This record gives sequence, C-alpha cells and structure tokens, in this order.
Amino acid sequence: LYILEGSQQITCINGQWTNPPVCLVACTAAEEDMNNNNIELKWREESKLYSRPGDFIEFDCKIGNVEDPASSPFRVQCINGTFKYPRCNPGRDCRVLESEMDKNNIQLQWRMPHTYRSKERISFKCKWLYEPVSRPEKFKPRCLDGVIEYPQCAYRWK
Repeated sequence: LYILEGSQQITCINGQWTNPPVCLVACTAAEEDMNNNNIELKWREESKLYSRPGDFIEFDCKIGNVEDPASSPFRVQCINGTFKYPRCNPGRDCRVLESEMDKNNIQLQWRMPHTYRSKERISFKCKWLYEPVSRPEKFKPRCLDGVIEYPQCAYRWK
C-alpha cells in the first residue's frame, strides 16, 4: 500500500548516489474510525478505503446525524498516511404533522411511519383533486435536523 515517489533506479556517479526514491504511505479510511465520527464515505458503499497520498476523499454524515459545527471539512486530503476525519453529531428526528399536510393539501406517498431520522427522505403526494404547486423534487424532502420543508398542492378547478 506504499507508493514510490521518485526514480525507481539510482546511479553512483563519481562516488555519489543520485537521489533515492521514497515510499509514501497510503491513507486508510476504516469503518471503526468512520463509526466513531458518525460519518460514511460520500460516493462509495465500502467500509474501508485505501487512498493514495495527495488524493482527496469525501465523507458525509450517516443517516440520523448532522454536521458538527466545529468539524473539519468533509473533503479531506491524504497527507503522510493520515487525514483528519470530519465529525457528525446525532440530529433531531422529524415528525410529519397531519396539520401541516392538511394545510398544504398533501399526504404521504405510502403508509410509512410518521417519524423520520435526520437525512432520511420523505415522499409526499397531492391529495385527491389537488395538483402540485411546488416543483417535483420538493415532494421528496429530507428531514434536516428536525425540520421538514413541506411541498404544496392546490385545488384543481377543472
């Protein structure tokens, strides 16, 4: 897992060796470290990832967690075999409120639980005889630390 930097061959010239190569150590993003920080790899499903020196990798909070305000950045660079892990903290759950759904003329897409963890997606649809006012992507909002942005539907006048 080491990476050779420099020439693979050295030569003795007039009793002096040319610069020898050095071995750079790879970084390891391990499941245990990620679990301790409530994070996961952003673009991959693996529980362990080896990264070359100088490479960047991105992390994201696990479902149910939100970014710690004091956290280091979530895009980190492998330097000297290590990188600084970002940190997430447990987030607040969201409770889908019947009163908000009635006010916005929406209902849950499926009979799902009314409580969602932070970062989980919620699927809404318009009630019968109503049509969307909000853009289509607004009908699948994420619970964000206890907050839901509800989509809106209006009565069809046809």
